[in-house]
Amino acid sequence: MTQDALLLLQGFLGLLKLADLLTSPPGLALTLWLWLWLTLPYDTALGLWLATLVPLLMANHEAAKDKF
Repeated sequence: MTQDALLLLQGFLGLLKLADLLTSPPGLALTLWLWLWLTLPYDTALGLWLATLVPLLMANHEAAKDKF
């Protein structure tokens, strides 16, 4: 492989890792907060983020309880 092909592959793998981080539950929560914070007033963004985050945490807690 040429040096350019390796650099292109490295960039592509970096983008895949970034997409994986953003779609993991903590990354999704952070991405949601940033999007809400940039588009809405702070109080509204915080309220919507918490209203969305609580059910996600409860579902994660139930899934963790089902594993054991």
